[in-house]
Amino acid sequence: IKVIDILTAKVVASLSGHTDAITSLVVDMPYVLSGSRDSCVKVWSSRSWQCVRTISCTGIRCLGVAKRTVVAGLDTGELQWWSLA
Repeated sequence: IKVIDILTAKVVASLSGHTDAITSLVVDMPYVLSGSRDSCVKVWSSRSWQCVRTISCTGIRCLGVAKRTVVAGLDTGELQWWSLA
């Protein structure tokens, strides 16, 4: 995942860690969350651009976040959720 400054069009960070295609990305400051076909949700700090948490979750189709709760929509049609607190 490349983080690009929209004013300068320069890459300010590269977020590495997923081993397969990214299927979803959501921002809930100060976090950026990415879901991947590698069965992981990664929680990135927008301050340091480091991965601060990895959550195992098979079949991630989409991600949502509200009030510090992460919700993943899965291939099975199920929802799985976790707290960021």
